[in-house]
Amino acid sequence: MAMYVPLREATEVAQVGGKGEMLGRLLRSKVHIPDGIVFTTEMLVRFLADHGLDVADGQTPTPEMIGKIRHALKHAVWQPHQLEWLREVYDAMPGRMCVRSSAVLEDGQHSSYAGVFTSVLNVTTFGEFIRAVREVWESAYGPDAVAYAQQRKHPLLPMAVVVQQFLDATASGVAFLTEGRLHISATYGLGVGVVSGRVPADSYTLSHRGAEPELEIHAKGICYVANESAVTMLHKQMTIKHQQSEIDLYPYDTDDRNAVYLCQVLPQRHAQPANSPVLKRDNVLRLAETLYALQDGPLGSGDWDIEWCWHHDEPRVLQARPLTSSKVVEAYDAEPEPSSAGRLILTGKPISAGEGIGPVRNINKDEDLDRIEAGDILVMDWIPDHFIRILTKAAALLISDGSPLSHCAIIAREWNIPCVGGVQRGSLQDGVWYRVNGSTGKVYEAVDRPSVHQPSGLPAPTERLYVHAWLIQAMEAVNASPASEKRWMNKWRKLLQAAGPDCEIVTDGVEELLLPGDPLAPLFDRLLAGALRDCRPAGLIRGRA
Repeated sequence: MAMYVPLREATEVAQVGGKGEMLGRLLRSKVHIPDGIVFTTEMLVRFLADHGLDVADGQTPTPEMIGKIRHALKHAVWQPHQLEWLREVYDAMPGRMCVRSSAVLEDGQHSSYAGVFTSVLNVTTFGEFIRAVREVWESAYGPDAVAYAQQRKHPLLPMAVVVQQFLDATASGVAFLTEGRLHISATYGLGVGVVSGRVPADSYTLSHRGAEPELEIHAKGICYVANESAVTMLHKQMTIKHQQSEIDLYPYDTDDRNAVYLCQVLPQRHAQPANSPVLKRDNVLRLAETLYALQDGPLGSGDWDIEWCWHHDEPRVLQARPLTSSKVVEAYDAEPEPSSAGRLILTGKPISAGEGIGPVRNINKDEDLDRIEAGDILVMDWIPDHFIRILTKAAALLISDGSPLSHCAIIAREWNIPCVGGVQRGSLQDGVWYRVNGSTGKVYEAVDRPSVHQPSGLPAPTERLYVHAWLIQAMEAVNASPASEKRWMNKWRKLLQAAGPDCEIVTDGVEELLLPGDPLAPLFDRLLAGALRDCRPAGLIRGRA
């Protein structure tokens, strides 16, 4: 396997990861996205092998092994041949870069891994570049990745890394395209603020293609922009040009690399950009047509989560992935409340459906995470990506950010954790019990406490095990070395035995990737036959969940 491939040639998920495969598909369909390359999963496998660590068998490493991997990725020295590959890629890239995660199971049909892995923006030097690759690799074995994989019963697999040209956007956002309905969020500057939930965003909704957009404006007092200088210029006013207008910004904070500023959006003499639409009507329609057109070509029908930006006065697509939940939650005010409902305390914006009961914990800083117990209702201004690992404890989430498009909003829906937006931290008293209805956005006093205090997002007794990536890796390994089939078949049986007799095995459409006459098709059939020989009920093996 090659150490890296051009992005437009990225086709095999097991080699280039979910994000890399999708970006390659978009490029081949002539969608205007930044070009680049992908460091394949093999590069990470060989890097770790050079330091005595074997992750090539597709099994989840033990906790001890994960510790050794993290140490190697943080401290081990690059080999000369590895630095040659890195230098070749760095020299071939035009200007500034972004270095992005592309895990094998990332951006999948049922699991997004939204916000779990690291991506590094505005990389300008070779030293930053090689550190960024390590940071992305490290995130594949970080606490959030482990927590997510455990919750979904996924293996921890080697990470591919996408390297693309960095676009210094003047506006960015996320769009959900579901059942013909398009929901767009938009804010000034880079999209990191929208996906993290920290930056308020305008909302544009089109009921169908060609419809007039419905606009909901939010006060966008802050935004993220790239530092174009080699030095840090905090506390000095700067200006960005957007839609033939100039927007004045005041940078007051920066990331650890001084690569991205957090800025205040300043009022102007004849305009208030913070309270004005990010996109003019004509540009909303241009963006909407760009997004709808993706369904005509590379994406096809289905529901999609798409990240976009506005660059050089045109809309650009940054990535696309299947929606892992059925739709953006909307309020169902007609839904009757049970007679046991207590006094209504507040009504926010529904983000993730379901109901949770528990005591409130107001989270003000990282240190407050130590106070969280299983079954708590967490109240936060916004949910940083590095908090994802604690979401499994939550009975419900209440956040001041009202966007259903942030990473943690997506995770909440994947994990069936009720979530309501538009709730200010401190508006509910610590330790007091409440009942949260994520479908209606309503929060009540908790009249009846459950006899067993459990977090709402815990998996049901009957589990699903998604084996899409494992099967792809097994089939490709056996195809390359037929003598290894017996070894992989034994691993498959052990995997099924560990899952338990009631666990549903979901192949997630692997069979749909096999064309008629594909030499891997007989192997796929033999793997399923092996499952049946091991007394796996046929009804518990599914192509799609």
